[in-house]
Amino acid sequence: MGKGTNRAYKVVPVEDEPDFGDPPRHWGRVASMAGLWAVVLLGGAWIAPGFASGGGEEETDPRDQPATDEVNAASRYLRFGSDGDTERAEEVLCDDADPEVTAGELVELRASYEEELGSYPETEVSTDLPTITAEGVDIGATVSYIAGNSFREEQFTISVRAEGDNYCVSQVVRHESEEEEDETGAAVDPQELAAKYLSAIFVIRDLEAASDYQCAEYEGPGPEELDGALAEWETLFGEATAIQSFDGDPAPSGTQTGVPMSVELSATQATESFSFEVTVEGDCVSALAGGEALLDPSAD
Repeated sequence: MGKGTNRAYKVVPVEDEPDFGDPPRHWGRVASMAGLWAVVLLGGAWIAPGFASGGGEEETDPRDQPATDEVNAASRYLRFGSDGDTERAEEVLCDDADPEVTAGELVELRASYEEELGSYPETEVSTDLPTITAEGVDIGATVSYIAGNSFREEQFTISVRAEGDNYCVSQVVRHESEEEEDETGAAVDPQELAAKYLSAIFVIRDLEAASDYQCAEYEGPGPEELDGALAEWETLFGEATAIQSFDGDPAPSGTQTGVPMSVELSATQATESFSFEVTVEGDCVSALAGGEALLDPSAD
């Protein structure tokens, strides 16, 4: 396992074919893939309920399965609501929930960006690590509204609690966006800026926006290099969905703050996580470290 990675692969079994001989293999990756396949088999009842129950024409739609954990419940509410599937969004709510942001308001919020962005936006939902509360957990979440090379973001806090074996959303709060005004000395949240930087590269894939977050003096792999490495990864494993998360608390050092993060790439043939440290200085990103296994997979 290379530095800066926590990788796992999902092997997709195929029907028996005539033996054409074994091609060259990357044995380190084969071992990782075998390990993940064991996990997939153990979790098969959730990952593929139709197969676990014997299949059949009346399999339950995966969208109607109960939330598997707190983060999944929070993501479902924002995803279904933003996509206009208000009935499924409301199914995730606790019986006594009275959210500040309703599923219908999520629909309206997405539609409100249509004129500003020039077309009806696609959406991406990302979540932070849960914070334990007296009632359950609070989860910070971001909904990105994407249209072409432009995007906007909205921040939410989702409160989730367990009810028996299930998880439900008890409250949804939207955080009003605040313009960053350097001339007034408004502080920039290092974690928020680091998340926006990696999101622009791996989620939104807007390299121009990513470059705008960089300081004039920047060290480490740039957006173009990372985008090229991402393209090579997708050539091997298929089109990827990226999920980013914080891997620990920010580490201030003088005028700089290091923000440990990870980016998980998931495709039909593999799932792999890469660790980064984003260094924020003032209102810009001054350095990026990590991700060696993505940038140079031959180093494994």
